[in-house]
Amino acid sequence: PRVGNDVFAKWYVSKFTQGKPHFRITHSHDPVPHLPTSGSGPIGGFTHVPVEVYYPRDSRGEHTVCDGSGEDLKCSDSNIVDLTLTDHLFYLGFHFISNYIGCK
Repeated sequence: PRVGNDVFAKWYVSKFTQGKPHFRITHSHDPVPHLPTSGSGPIGGFTHVPVEVYYPRDSRGEHTVCDGSGEDLKCSDSNIVDLTLTDHLFYLGFHFISNYIGCK
């Protein structure tokens, strides 16, 4: 999810990414990376910290390292509607439901 506004994102970059690689992973149509909204309004104004690595299909396959803005329109923000909750529950070959809820 988006965890802060633009000021927070800039602060985060200045404190935690200097000389160290930092990525956030997004998978296909996972809705969570689009919350809270980036638009204006009572629950808007949030932005991502950079850099997104976007997996448009299988989260272990082909991927794109995005432009570093945190809101690259060629990555997960390119999807018109993201409502596939199962994409949120399966990342990098790890299925959260079967591994946590199923107590494996």
